[in-house]
Amino acid sequence: MTPHLTDHDIDRLTDQAIAQLQQWLAHHGSQQLALLIDPVAADPFAEQLHEQALPTVRCPFPGNDLADAQYPYLVWFEHAERQIRLINDSLRLAIHERCGRIDGEYGARSLCAWIIPGTGEPALAELAQQIGRTVPAFNPAGERMLFRYYDPRITPLLPTCLSGPNWRAMISLQHYPWLTMDEACTLQAISPDPQGAAPLPHLQLSEAEMDALAVVGLANHLGRLVPQWGLAAVPDGPQLRTLAQQAFGLGLQHPVDQLTYAYHALHCHPRFTRHPLIQPLLQQDSFAQALATLTETEWQRIAQDCAAEPNPR
Repeated sequence: MTPHLTDHDIDRLTDQAIAQLQQWLAHHGSQQLALLIDPVAADPFAEQLHEQALPTVRCPFPGNDLADAQYPYLVWFEHAERQIRLINDSLRLAIHERCGRIDGEYGARSLCAWIIPGTGEPALAELAQQIGRTVPAFNPAGERMLFRYYDPRITPLLPTCLSGPNWRAMISLQHYPWLTMDEACTLQAISPDPQGAAPLPHLQLSEAEMDALAVVGLANHLGRLVPQWGLAAVPDGPQLRTLAQQAFGLGLQHPVDQLTYAYHALHCHPRFTRHPLIQPLLQQDSFAQALATLTETEWQRIAQDCAAEPNPR
C-alpha cells in the first residue's frame, strides 16, 4: 500500500534524487543536462523557466498540427553544479507531481526525464529533433498514434510492456543517457543499447503490447481516483496494475465498468466477481448498472461469503 508522504518525506526523497543525479553526471563525466518537459496537462516548472530565462527547444512531432504550447520541450542547463538549485527544484516538483500535490489533468506528469544531451546547445536541438522523430508509432491496424513513452508513469514499465525487439529498438533510438523518476520517486537510468540494435523508422505495436499499455493506462487512472475512495490504505502501483489486469481479464472494456469493478474489489472483496450473485451480472451490457441493482444486504452477504470461502463459487 502507498503511504501518505509528509513534507519531511518529500525533503528526504528530493535529497536522495539530487544525490543520484550528481553521481550519474559524475559517472558520465558531464555537467551539461537537459530536462524534458511535457506541458500537455500542466507545467509547474514554467515559473522558474520564466524567471531564469533558461534556453529551451521544442520537440516537434512530424505530421502533427498540435499547438506550439502542446509539444514537449527541453530545458538546457549548461553547468549542473552551478545551476543545482534549479535542478533541485525540478526534482522536487517531479516528486510533488508523483504524490498528487500538483493538480495536473488526468494525473499526467510534466517533468519527464533528465538527459545528458552532448556538448553545447546544438546538441540540445539534435536531441529535440530525435525525441520528436521517436514519438509517432503505429498500432496493429497500421494507424498512426502518438506514443508518449517518456511519461514517467510509463517509461520504467516499458521493458515489461514491449516485446524484446521493440524494447531494443526503443533503446536504440535513444542515443543519450536518460534518467526517469519511477513510482517510488527513485531515479532510474536508461542507457543507450551497447549492442547497437538496428533502429526502426517507427515502432509497430502489437496487440499484446497495446493490451499491456492499456493495463498501465488504467492503473494510472486508478492511481488518480483511488485515493479519493476512502480506503484505509491506498494500493501501490503493482497492486493497481493487478486490479487493471483483472478488469480486462473479465472482459470489461468500458471505463465505467472497469472503475466500478476496481471500486468493489477494494471495498467489498478482491474476488467478489466469483460470487453466485455477481457471476450473471458479468454477462450484462453494463456491469456497472447491473451492480447498482444490488441491495446493501446483498453486498454484505457477498463480502461475508467471499471472506469465508478461499475460492467462492
